[in-house]
Amino acid sequence: MIQEGYNKYYGSAFKIPTMSKWLVIVSGREMVDDVRRASDQYMSLDATLVEILRTDYTMGPSVFADPYHIGFLRTPLTKHLANHFADAKNEIARTVHELFQMKNNGRVNLPAHEIAMKVIARASHRMFVGLPLCRNSEYLQLSEKFTIDVFVYSQILNMFPEALHPMVGWAITSRVSKTVKRAKDRIHPLVEACIEQKKDYDSGKAESTNNSSNLISWLVNEAQESGRSFDITDLTRRILVINFVSIGSTAAVLSDALFNLAAHPQYAAPIREEVEAIVEAEGWTRASIAKMRKLDSFVRETQRTGTGGATGNRKIMKDFTFSNGISLPSGTCISFATRPIHHDANHYDSPTEFQGFRFFDTVTEEGDDPKNQVVSLGPDYLTFGTGRHAW
Repeated sequence: MIQEGYNKYYGSAFKIPTMSKWLVIVSGREMVDDVRRASDQYMSLDATLVEILRTDYTMGPSVFADPYHIGFLRTPLTKHLANHFADAKNEIARTVHELFQMKNNGRVNLPAHEIAMKVIARASHRMFVGLPLCRNSEYLQLSEKFTIDVFVYSQILNMFPEALHPMVGWAITSRVSKTVKRAKDRIHPLVEACIEQKKDYDSGKAESTNNSSNLISWLVNEAQESGRSFDITDLTRRILVINFVSIGSTAAVLSDALFNLAAHPQYAAPIREEVEAIVEAEGWTRASIAKMRKLDSFVRETQRTGTGGATGNRKIMKDFTFSNGISLPSGTCISFATRPIHHDANHYDSPTEFQGFRFFDTVTEEGDDPKNQVVSLGPDYLTFGTGRHAW
């Protein structure tokens, strides 16, 4: 349906029905750039997520009413990422060793996405909550359950008309709250330790909290220093939400990459050679991984070919007129025609063909250009959306 609309109305907009509303799909570089440049007062990602994920019922109303936890991802985590790298790498190695128990023939059958979820979860939790909680089986299961429940319950809610949401949502909220309570029981001792540590620091008994990049410590400090009402249940919800954001999409990319590697085994040897050569010369660091251009290209091509029909959701908050003259009223939800854009012959040669080194060849031709890396975005590559709220 999206492809048909893209073919008919490229450079313009069209709408498609979803379970709960009409969704307007925009296409063409000009409209994509308009969305990229639009301020939050005109287009909001958060408002869209509240509707799609029904966050008032699945996550709790306070999470998006005051999303201060997002600040952790934008500042301290990014700032201290290099310091976390060794811990994350070691956690990945340990998790893989535990999960990949080879049989006598040197083979083992494992569900790719489930394994990817576990590996990404352990590495993420190592950075967010540290040892030993990141290896606690109950906490890991609760975090995974919360992620799955948000997806499933939001889809169920979207099948009902708005008038019935309070009734259906009450049942959903009560179920999610049980998961949150169990997770809180695990997190509570760490929160208490952070509070005591901060008291010692404030009173001069300790020189430093030495935990500025730890998620729990950062949330405790942010809540107290900003004068917010401090509540451990609310803090637990925010930790679970950050897990939800960090783990789900990353695990999907990892499992898709594994499937593509199995379908195109000719890429395994050159990628392995590149990784081994760089690691031997520089070790495992954030900087060395940035030099693994073949690996980067393979993952980028995996995302290009595997992205769903539409991404980059926004809700129009004020009547908005695009550069091409199309006007959309407040309350309209929009998205990009991502899959058609990624499979457009005007943007990519042989667009329906998986070419693992497509972007490596581009780097070779154009030089060491950051725009060719996995995390870079543009009007022709919209895996994470576009603009300040790309994700």
